[in-house]
Amino acid sequence: MPKKTYIICNAHLDPVWQWEWEEGAAEALSTFRIAADFCEEYDDFIFCHNEVLLYDWIEQYDPELFARIQKLVSKGKWHIMGGWQLQPDCNMPSGESIVRQILSGRKYFLEKFGKVPQVAINFDSFGHSRGLVQIMAKSGYKGYIHMRPMPNFLELPANEYKWIGYDGSEIIGIRPDGWYCTPKGKAAEYINATVNKCPEGDINMRLWGIGNHGGGPSKRDLDDLKTLKAELKAQNVELIHSTPEEYLVQASKVHNFPEFKQSLVPWSVGCYTSQVRIKQRHRLAESTYYLTEIMCSHASAAGLITYPFKELSDAMYDIMLAEFHDILPGSSIQPAEEMGLRVLDHALEILSRLKAKAFFALSQGQSCAQPDKIPVFVYNPYPYEITEDIVCEFNLWDQHLEQDFMNPIIYDQNGSICPTQCEKEYSTIPIEWRKRVVFTATLAPMSINRFDCGFKALPKKPAPDVLDADGYFILNRGNSQLKINKNTGLVDSYTKDGKIFLDCSAFNLEVYEDDFDPWGMMVTSFKNKIGEFRLLNQAETQEFLCLENELSPVHIIEDGTVRTVVEAVFGYKNSYAVLKYYFNQSGELKLDVRVNWSEKQKLLRLNVPTTLQNSVCVGEQPYGEEVLNGELLENVSQGYITVSDNKDCLLAVNNGTYGSCFDSRSGILKYTLLRSPSYCAHPYFDRKVMPTDRYMPYIEQGERDFSFKFCIGASNKLRSRASRTAWQFNMQPISLSFYPTGSNQLPLSPVKLSDTTVITLTTLKKAENQDGYIVRLFNPTESAQECRLSFCQAEISLCFGAYEIKTLRYDGNSLCETDLMEGMLN
Repeated sequence: MPKKTYIICNAHLDPVWQWEWEEGAAEALSTFRIAADFCEEYDDFIFCHNEVLLYDWIEQYDPELFARIQKLVSKGKWHIMGGWQLQPDCNMPSGESIVRQILSGRKYFLEKFGKVPQVAINFDSFGHSRGLVQIMAKSGYKGYIHMRPMPNFLELPANEYKWIGYDGSEIIGIRPDGWYCTPKGKAAEYINATVNKCPEGDINMRLWGIGNHGGGPSKRDLDDLKTLKAELKAQNVELIHSTPEEYLVQASKVHNFPEFKQSLVPWSVGCYTSQVRIKQRHRLAESTYYLTEIMCSHASAAGLITYPFKELSDAMYDIMLAEFHDILPGSSIQPAEEMGLRVLDHALEILSRLKAKAFFALSQGQSCAQPDKIPVFVYNPYPYEITEDIVCEFNLWDQHLEQDFMNPIIYDQNGSICPTQCEKEYSTIPIEWRKRVVFTATLAPMSINRFDCGFKALPKKPAPDVLDADGYFILNRGNSQLKINKNTGLVDSYTKDGKIFLDCSAFNLEVYEDDFDPWGMMVTSFKNKIGEFRLLNQAETQEFLCLENELSPVHIIEDGTVRTVVEAVFGYKNSYAVLKYYFNQSGELKLDVRVNWSEKQKLLRLNVPTTLQNSVCVGEQPYGEEVLNGELLENVSQGYITVSDNKDCLLAVNNGTYGSCFDSRSGILKYTLLRSPSYCAHPYFDRKVMPTDRYMPYIEQGERDFSFKFCIGASNKLRSRASRTAWQFNMQPISLSFYPTGSNQLPLSPVKLSDTTVITLTTLKKAENQDGYIVRLFNPTESAQECRLSFCQAEISLCFGAYEIKTLRYDGNSLCETDLMEGMLN
């Protein structure tokens, strides 16, 4: 049998990177037009391209060219490959966001071209989570082509291998020889080198085409390949213009695929942190989208609103665009960063309006307000009860000009008093008018929960009642205790049932040496610590906070039956930081970090020194979780991290911090908060990168905010509820005070879940074909789980394997299982 090399022509084009999207669209038009010309000119040539975004631009801006491409696809001259919305980052979007990238792509290419690619493509993404495997397998894919990490960063058992997902799903992974593009006029030379690597009687593949800023095939390259093909044929070698699907079919006949059971990392570990505002805004947009989708589905199922397909689709378009692998990772130019923030804000504005519409619709049937009470309504988006600390701001009936203090009291719908306290509102007007009320409540599943706020006049706001002893603020809540050192501003112990979980000087901010490279493409860790933030003295605190009086740098700002809040102020050279510790009645610790950062080519970490030595660190992945490196290499994870031994555990959740490192021997976890390299500064061999004759902007200059929540306790309990805790931290119940009309009936909760601790609801939406509703559930543990799901009057019992995703369709009468693509491929 002659040896065969399958050559796959593509034109990798980043929609944004060193350029803005308009230039990306212009290059797409040029690249696709030239490729169409060559498809028509050269008989055996096939052009392959993926990404809905680029095809959508062609459809909008050159309909005639789009029609040409449709004809070429029907003739097999132009191949739709990959089939996703675009090539996203494959580490940081949630599992559900990856599903939507594929769902959007599948729907578009099926509708416009009648094609369903079988091989997914992410040539340029900076690493790939193992969680992709189950998602792709349940979306109809058989193979996956990627380039990174390169062999010097990750050794694979073979460049063609069987990639095993967290749940046991399988897909064939392919890391091709060479690169995804070739320089102009060099395709034949590069492809011949790949041919020479192929053993006699075997097959291999090579990607080619001018890329990164589009380009694809050139006439010179096609003519050279025609000549090379004839020369190789004389040597009993076949050179075949082909597609990823054809190659996978042929490779599956002749190759054995060894198994691989890890994520494809690391590469560009700095991208886990660069341009952190994009990452946090994306996390917010993701969470807000899925919350709004649930609320709109609830209101639509109850017949209260028309499901807003168009508006939700527009918001998801923006979110998916921001997931592009040079936007979300933070490797683009500053205008692209601004564009990413802009499109995410656009999505959030759309969602804000939809959310309000659904909220008011779902509040129908609520009784009118009592004369001496202010109503507060809280929507629980989860199909099970949750207990949360709720924060709601509202105005009193009128300005209260007296000098007394109106102390709030929250009553639940049974008339019972909830733990309640009043905290500083956002505004600063020195009269009793605006109130920020914090209360603890148990919320009924997937419904509007009614509370009423009364007031009691007091001479002044109650003073904090916190134990201040031996240089510590000692906060006791039930069987948990937090000790904050007044001389350092740091936590010296965090205990539960007498067990210490955090060691001395917890949450200190450490500064590390870094460089100009936003990718961090030459490193796998950041280990050179060069300093720490220190607690300011009283005079420095007064100056930084712009106060008329001196103030201790560690001070209590709120205290009540719900929580105590302690604030500490720090500095490092020209940078400052404010840490706020929130310790609630459940013994959970929330930490807000506000950094005013003025350093360049430096990296900032939050130190979390647990006492759990020789422990294991596990981080959330897209629809899965993974044991993280324990030797202080940079890790990437999503909403939660657990540090645990066989008995005890610390659970940490965040609002958009993806980078971290961990030392398994000492049990020390370090979150990477921010980096300040330059924008899009790319190392290139030994060439000098940064100019020396002008100002250059650096990333993360100014104020940045971070939020975390820490829980401590038994390992089996915290590990099983880690996923739900992270979801509830990021997708919090909505609270709003308003005065209902008292008309109509209360809508019922459509979805309920019998399991109370483990199974996570990730999606409730109208089906893509608008026939019924889709519910997606996920078992975030390695243990089998069971639950019972009800939707209106329909019920179904479900059994989950380890890390299994299940998708259900409700057709108005019954619930039945379907696939991630909602059956559109059948």
